[in-house]
Amino acid sequence: MECPGCGAPMEQGWLICGMPCIWTSHQSGGKALLSGGFWEGADDVRLPKDETGRPVAWRCRKCRKLIVDF
Repeated sequence: MECPGCGAPMEQGWLICGMPCIWTSHQSGGKALLSGGFWEGADDVRLPKDETGRPVAWRCRKCRKLIVDF
């Protein structure tokens, strides 16, 4: 995959997360944390996992960008 920022080749890797990897627009980490679990809001995105159990991500070392499909 080529970096959309600079065109350099991107390196495939995986995200390691303590709880499910979730992207949210809420700086506090989500709409609510209940009993140690994450309550997803309507705009939050749970990142899919591959056979390793981790979300696949692509990294550009030059631009310091990560790309994750969801």
